[in-house]
Amino acid sequence: MAKKKQLSVNEVLRRLQARANQSLDAPTIDAVLAALDKTEATFSTAFVREAMRHAPAAPEARQAHWKETIVCLSKAGRQYSIGDEAFRDTLKRFTDSPWLLAACQAGTVASAAPVVVAAALAKDGSEVSHDALMVELERARSSRDRWALQYKLKSIRRYAAQNPAWRSFEAIVMGALEQRDAAAHQKSAAKTLGLKGLLRYSLYLQGFVRPQGPASLWLSVDDREGRLNAQALPIRIIEDFKSVLEMPAWLSGYTLKNAIRWDWETADVRSSLRGARRDAFTEWLRSGRSEPPTLK
Repeated sequence: MAKKKQLSVNEVLRRLQARANQSLDAPTIDAVLAALDKTEATFSTAFVREAMRHAPAAPEARQAHWKETIVCLSKAGRQYSIGDEAFRDTLKRFTDSPWLLAACQAGTVASAAPVVVAAALAKDGSEVSHDALMVELERARSSRDRWALQYKLKSIRRYAAQNPAWRSFEAIVMGALEQRDAAAHQKSAAKTLGLKGLLRYSLYLQGFVRPQGPASLWLSVDDREGRLNAQALPIRIIEDFKSVLEMPAWLSGYTLKNAIRWDWETADVRSSLRGARRDAFTEWLRSGRSEPPTLK
């Protein structure tokens, strides 16, 4: 009988995420867990190890427990729209099962948790779940990227158990975001334009240039991420700006140099500015003027 090929730890983890190991026999499951014990802790490895600590001893029951563990690991890593039916179903699955909730807690302590897992911990509201979320919060506060604070920890409040621990946690999240916004404003496009708060703006234009044919342009300002840039085709350009005041002149020069006709009537504008202020900012970009627009 040919000797069964031993999987590398990396291959095991890849298959865990792909849900390809659901039908492993009990001895192989134990061998995989032994291999995972020797690896650096990640959300996935910690989730699986903790989940399997609660597995029954009987081989068939252990296999069923393994299968449920891998299915739930896969569900944890899915991309959801927060609040949709699939998100709510997974959230309920985690919070209704003590051993899955324990796996979520262990995984979060080990490494960054998926949004649905953070929501499950917030909904549970226990001391252990709160402690795990605090680890996640410290990660988010130390990261230069605001995604975890803004789109994970802030967004899960609709599911959170409204107890004193959560209210304290939420206050820290909001305070951290306010501090980041205040720091970002000091070097923001909004400050240059005399605006309070932070500016987010994107302009998508379609046009035509001969002989290449269709042209497109995406111009964006994002004070939260500290970005001012343009991306254009068919002459592929990615342009970064030091100041928002550079953008109109660049757009005018790029348009003239390449003889592009933009269709401003179909321009797609998305912005934190509203109404007349948004229209004035868009018209300023189109004008080529360097002096700031009046946005009061």
